[in-house]
Amino acid sequence: MKLKFIYSEMWQKAHIIYNLSSKESQSFLKEDKSRLLYHVFSLQPHLRKIIIAYELYKRLKKKFSKKEIFKPLIFQRPPKNGDLKVFYELIESIKLEEGDYFKNLYKKYKEAFKLGFDIKKLDMLIKNVLGLEMKEKYFIIPVYDLVVGGAVIFDNFIEIRYNELSFYNNRIKNDVDVFVHEVLHSVLKPLNLEHDFEEALISYFAPCGLFSVELGLCSKEKLKQKKKDFKKSFRYEVYKEAYDLLDPIMEEYSLEKGNIFEFLKSKGIKISFKR
Repeated sequence: MKLKFIYSEMWQKAHIIYNLSSKESQSFLKEDKSRLLYHVFSLQPHLRKIIIAYELYKRLKKKFSKKEIFKPLIFQRPPKNGDLKVFYELIESIKLEEGDYFKNLYKKYKEAFKLGFDIKKLDMLIKNVLGLEMKEKYFIIPVYDLVVGGAVIFDNFIEIRYNELSFYNNRIKNDVDVFVHEVLHSVLKPLNLEHDFEEALISYFAPCGLFSVELGLCSKEKLKQKKKDFKKSFRYEVYKEAYDLLDPIMEEYSLEKGNIFEFLKSKGIKISFKR
């Protein structure tokens, strides 16, 4: 499996527009639109174009997949489709004043991320525990954002959000851990597992799970603390039913016990699939 890092100024700009669709961003923008766009991304002079691009994006996502919309931007290659070309050209016309700063920070982040873990070991863990294989190649697209550590995956493209805070207190290990979590989603996708069941299951492995400890991304002490505090977390509330099913069984599981699906079946757990 290969990792390919990509810096794309086009995607850096599109990232803002894409994230305007989130409730958190919209709430923040209502309070102080110019601060988010100008102070962080230096795009305030292009606010009108950004709003138009966002409205166009809302229409495009009803007609095209994320991959069709974003791949031309990531690789900075104009699309042939007329509707997508308009979107591409609109984003291209928006100027990123601090482009060199973002590009230099990206280079620093890329080098630190690559030192973060052993990709061959992850491949071995996935084969042994899930009985599956990673895709041949993953594209990692770091983007500068207000929020650090979050990640989004579509197909084999993984966007990771970072900023200057990523370099403090070895935080990049957390980012790598989130990357592992997203890779597990991509690996499990062909199984068509029920969403909440998949989210709960993956969280036992990463971030700060059994895979994380094995890869040196999380300490055993931190994992113990996570288990202790977990039922107070927001994540537990969201996926409560799946966790209540899996938690008693996963207490008995260790990586030495091999394939997780065979282990769950041996304990009488019915695997949940999407309908």
